[in-house]
Amino acid sequence: MGYYSRYESTTSFPCPVSYLFSTAQEALKGIANLSINASDRTTYTISAEKGMSLFTWGERITIAVSSVNPHESSLTASSTLKPAPINVGYAIDLLGRNKANVNEIMGIVRKVYDANPCPVPDEQMRENAKEQANRIRVASGQRSGMTVQSEISPICICAVPSDQPVAESICISLESSGIPCRIAPRDTLDLGDFFDPDDAFISGCDRIIVVFSRESNNSDRIHHLLTKAVAHGLVVLLYRKENLPLSKELTFILGDSRWIESFEDLPVFLKDIAW
Repeated sequence: MGYYSRYESTTSFPCPVSYLFSTAQEALKGIANLSINASDRTTYTISAEKGMSLFTWGERITIAVSSVNPHESSLTASSTLKPAPINVGYAIDLLGRNKANVNEIMGIVRKVYDANPCPVPDEQMRENAKEQANRIRVASGQRSGMTVQSEISPICICAVPSDQPVAESICISLESSGIPCRIAPRDTLDLGDFFDPDDAFISGCDRIIVVFSRESNNSDRIHHLLTKAVAHGLVVLLYRKENLPLSKELTFILGDSRWIESFEDLPVFLKDIAW
C-alpha cells in the first residue's frame, strides 16, 4: 500500500448542529466538480469526491458536523487523495490539492452561513413574543370560548413591524373562531434549527395573509417569505391597508400563483377567508 496524503481542518459556528449541516449541504452545491456520494442527517456526515488527474483518481472528501453545545456546532472537513490510475506506490499531495479543497469548503460554508446566519433570539425578542402570545390569548378568549382546531391547516400572517397591530387583530379574530394561525414573533422563536426558518414557518399551511401597506410593498423580508409561500403552493391573501399598486418585486413573485386581494373592512375580509 502506498501513502496517500490527507488534510483536515475544523471550525465552529454559533448555531445548532442541524442548522450547520443544512448550511454545509447548501454550500457544497456551489463547488465545481464536486460530487456528493452520501449525505446522512442522522450522523451529520457528508461523503463526496472531487476531480481527477493523471496522477490521482481525485480526492475523497468527508464533512462531519458535531454539536459543541445547543447553540454552537463544529464542522470538520477532510480531503484524501485516491489511488492513481497507474499504481506508482505513492500519492503525495505535491500540488496541495487536499489543503485547497478543505480551504475552499470552509470558505464557502462560511460565506453561505454569513449570508443566512442562524437566528438567535435574545431576551428582548423572547419577552416580546411572550407579551404578544398573552395579548392574543386573552383577546381570543374574551371573544369566544372556542378552542383552536389542531386538524385545521394553520394560516400564516405576515406584516412589517409598523403593521403588527393589524396582524395581531387578524390573528385574534381567526383564533377566536377556532382557526389556528402562525404569527411572528410568537411562532418563530423555536425555528433556529432550520436552515431557512421561513420554510418551517409556512410548513403545513395552506394560506398566507399579508398585511399590505407601503412598507410591506417594498420589504425584502416580506418578499422573501412570499417567494417561499408561492413555491410551496400557498394561497396568498393580501389585506390592503392602502390602495397602492404592487411593487415590481411583488408582481414578479406572485406571477400566476393563486392570490386574492381585499379592499374590504377587516371584519368582512376575515369572514370571506374563513373557509
